[in-house]
Amino acid sequence: MGVRVTEREYFLFLEFRISSEMAGLRDRRLQHYWCDGLIPLDFAVSGKKCRMSGTAYFGETGQEIWSFVVLLGDETTDRDRINWKAFFRPRMSRAGLRWISKRS
Repeated sequence: MGVRVTEREYFLFLEFRISSEMAGLRDRRLQHYWCDGLIPLDFAVSGKKCRMSGTAYFGETGQEIWSFVVLLGDETTDRDRINWKAFFRPRMSRAGLRWISKRS
């Protein structure tokens, strides 16, 4: 059956994955950007699709405040029943993560 992954574990994994992906970019200016935390705040359902949005500590210092959205597709419309393990990918899937804006 496998090990269950919690929401908290998934966002910790994603934090490190974002930093790793940034370090591997060709643009040297962006290679030093990193993520120091993701705080999921809102779970929303629109039709059969769901998404999670929140605050990210990201940027050159890792402390700039950004907004993010993770698109969860039609996996489930119940936050407590999301199979977080299904979202682990060997490489970053840019289709599922959206940086909305840097907050001022």
